[in-house]
Amino acid sequence: AELVRRLLDKIGEPCKRLLELIFVHGYVMDAVAEELELPSAGAARKRKFDCLKKMRDLIVFKT
Repeated sequence: AELVRRLLDKIGEPCKRLLELIFVHGYVMDAVAEELELPSAGAARKRKFDCLKKMRDLIVFKT
């Protein structure tokens, strides 16, 4: 849990907010898109993918 918190701090506020909406609050992509004023659920999915990749890259390059 501590690692996740540190990674969320490092990936920036927009990604942190998006991932919290999805994984903490259980928002579906349509709701995420609306909350973050994204053009579509597809845009929210793409942003989720990009944010998770940022987190993975931090883990890979850290070790």
